Amino acid sequence: MLVTIGLPFYNNESTLALAIKSVLMQTHTDFELILIDDGSTDSSLHIAKSFSDSRIHLISDGNKGLIFRLNQIASLAKGEYLARMDGDDLMLPDRIEKQLQYLLQNRDIDVADTGTYLIDQDGTPNGKRGLADINCEAGNILKHALLLHPSVLGKTKWFLQNPYDPEYVRAEDYELWCRTFRYSKFGRVKEPLHMYREGKINVKNYLKSSRTIRKIVKNYGPGILSSFQLYLTLFTLHSKETAYKIFSLANKHDYLVRTRNKPLTADEQQKVKQLIDTISAYNNI
Repeated sequence: MLVTIGLPFYNNESTLALAIKSVLMQTHTDFELILIDDGSTDSSLHIAKSFSDSRIHLISDGNKGLIFRLNQIASLAKGEYLARMDGDDLMLPDRIEKQLQYLLQNRDIDVADTGTYLIDQDGTPNGKRGLADINCEAGNILKHALLLHPSVLGKTKWFLQNPYDPEYVRAEDYELWCRTFRYSKFGRVKEPLHMYREGKINVKNYLKSSRTIRKIVKNYGPGILSSFQLYLTLFTLHSKETAYKIFSLANKHDYLVRTRNKPLTADEQQKVKQLIDTISAYNNI
């Protein structure tokens, strides 16, 4: 078995069935799917149990947090490669096939992500992201998100050697890239093979994430950024926090997130809608 797909979930009853279906529909069929319920209080666990597939391994043992679950999945994985997946996102049917092919053809790459389509809670397409070359220069990694975390596929041994740090809740991926980029090689399949569900922004959670990101920049910035660059990066983060607070007063903070997305053509919008309909119609229950 080459691939383990890890999907931790918590209270995702409205989206979990579609997420699981999108995994089971993969054109690359030789994988194991580790589903981990992190203490859901809604019907998510019941939904997960309703799927009958020998490739699924379901775990439910209380609430321990996302970072614990991500490290747990790596420790349980039997595949040579480990794929991330979230309970409110979707995979395009050929995501694993194309990502795996890319990594097998580029054995020196440790972790690769893909482009993504952005959809809202109702599945309406809002844009696309992650289609440009990634820039792994030291200064850029501290200024920009390097990889689209929910879409990564990488060597399982790399994740075991580089566990997520529980000190950096809500920015654990950003810290991981900053910590490991000097001795790791990252890549990207520059094609939307993933659908990221961009829900309504919780400003309180955004501010928590931003504070953690500032902490990461302060820890890893010295020696990579000049004093002025470090100051400017931290100032920019503070400015974004202020902008979100101001826009939230007018209930317009979601607009700031959408500005990061590239628009879709009419054909692309139709493609995304048809893909979601196809996933919805998949019957495994």
